[in-house]
Amino acid sequence: MIRCGYWALLTVALWWLLAPRGLSYAYAPLIFIPAGGAGIVAGNAVLHYFLAVMPIRIRVAASMLMAVITGVGPGLAGMLLSGGIFKIIAAVGTEWAPLSVFKAYFLMALILLVPAARAVSKLPPESGN
Repeated sequence: MIRCGYWALLTVALWWLLAPRGLSYAYAPLIFIPAGGAGIVAGNAVLHYFLAVMPIRIRVAASMLMAVITGVGPGLAGMLLSGGIFKIIAAVGTEWAPLSVFKAYFLMALILLVPAARAVSKLPPESGN
């Protein structure tokens, strides 16, 4: 499930790259429904995978620690990376069409995320206990 969630999140970047130039209410669900669903699947899959490998006696403490780490860590990294990407976009061009900024952002995000797909694909399968 981790792999499915990760690949589904990558498709969101692809949908942004293929998005029409202007606002399209018909196209928006192609971006936001998979983004929401993939976010839920990825989060639940990581939690399930993590708890499956934890000894029973420390599962509660470990899940609480994981909730803090996976909230703070990606939040800070996301703010720093996103801020950096948007600064690069602003430095490259000054007259961006409104949705073009998001297309450029998601292209750069995709370039950063695709190499991580290899690491995600090499995760060992769940033991099922």
